[in-house]
Amino acid sequence: MEYDDTEKDLNARYAFMLDKAAKNTFAKLDYLLKSGMHIQRDFPKPASMYAFLDKHYRSLQAYYDDFFEMLLKKEGEG
Repeated sequence: MEYDDTEKDLNARYAFMLDKAAKNTFAKLDYLLKSGMHIQRDFPKPASMYAFLDKHYRSLQAYYDDFFEMLLKKEGEG
């Protein structure tokens, strides 16, 4: 996706950063994802990490692709 570096566009692309829960959840989630951890509904605890990831999947996917060239994907559905 092409995007401009305007504040509005960046806020939309990386919307997870605007969530109040990001301050308490994102750092630990980021560490686990970069370590190769698979985040599941019931593991690792707390469940708030899975909920945050699920809620902001598209903006987190854009973040990891743009800054780290990492593919964030959902598996095990179905």
